[in-house]
Amino acid sequence: MIKLYALKCKGGYIKNSKNEEIKCVNFNKASVFGDEGLSEVDEIIIQAKDVGLNEIRLVELHIHEHDPLAE
Repeated sequence: MIKLYALKCKGGYIKNSKNEEIKCVNFNKASVFGDEGLSEVDEIIIQAKDVGLNEIRLVELHIHEHDPLAE
């Protein structure tokens, strides 16, 4: 199992990009963090609120890798 984190916002997930303003996007475009990225979360939340995003919360994602063709 792989454990990652994302920031949920009202209507989706936070995308944090150095080239674009922070925005709320679908899951497949979301920024995800490992344990090492958790130190940036508070600053990203502040920036997201500054651009008008709300209902922001940290969520833990559990990913189980499975290769259905290997069976």
